[in-house]
Amino acid sequence: MFTIVPSNMGAIAPRTSTNAIVNKGRGIFSSSFVAMIRAPLYIRYNLNLIYILNYTSLWKKLQGTKCILNSCYTDYIELMRSFEMPSIRKRGKELESAILEAAFEIFQTTGYPEMTFQNVAKKAQTSRTVLYRQYESQMHLLHAMAHYRISQVFGESTLLDLIEDHGSLRADLLAAVHVYQRFLDAIGPELFGTVLLELSRNQESWKEVLLHAHEKNVQIIQKIQEFAQKRGEITDDFTPMQLQIPFNMMRYEFMIQGGKLTDSYLRLLVDEVLLPIYLNTEGPSHSTSRK
Repeated sequence: MFTIVPSNMGAIAPRTSTNAIVNKGRGIFSSSFVAMIRAPLYIRYNLNLIYILNYTSLWKKLQGTKCILNSCYTDYIELMRSFEMPSIRKRGKELESAILEAAFEIFQTTGYPEMTFQNVAKKAQTSRTVLYRQYESQMHLLHAMAHYRISQVFGESTLLDLIEDHGSLRADLLAAVHVYQRFLDAIGPELFGTVLLELSRNQESWKEVLLHAHEKNVQIIQKIQEFAQKRGEITDDFTPMQLQIPFNMMRYEFMIQGGKLTDSYLRLLVDEVLLPIYLNTEGPSHSTSRK
């Protein structure tokens, strides 16, 4: 460990506490020097050695100071407390997770209006500058938070990756609606409702996001359609409206029921709505020609 010995003072015993050192410094050096001593320094402790990595300006102020290394762990702890060392700076995925976890906690406890960059930065122990570099607005942060909640459930997999051939159109549809139920549950009704509200207020700005979500939904049902066509259960393609029916109905029920989609509802959705529509022998060419 080390203690600090000013050049015009006698050597201070290795066991002298940091507070005592700073108190002596108050009476001998100017207030700016004492402030410098208490300023946060980037210090690394490794194999009983302390490496002081300061900026050039701080190094110049320390030119008249000697640092003596010893093995006193107690002095090390006291010094860390005296300097009020900040937590190790987070980077990359760790920083992103800290920000989004902090945002979600604020959203749950005090609501979306309080999920400001200032509050999130404080809770995540980072700066607002960091948030502004990653998110253009509060809405962008909200959208990223929703994706983060989804990734915690599905990992790197997309919903489309989870759609498989289960041997029949009914089995495929049941599996698909249960996957989408997990998707909605991962977000939660409060967060999902807030996202929908913000998207409705800024449809022009979020046109690409809405289009992307629409395309992903369509691809899921088209994949199920291809399975059914290969098995010979259907011959025609589904209409654009038919491709959206499962997701539109589930989103509506999810919001109306406060996030509760029961297995009974999902079975009825498949058996009484989706199968009769998808197995309709008239096909899209007839239905689209009606006025």
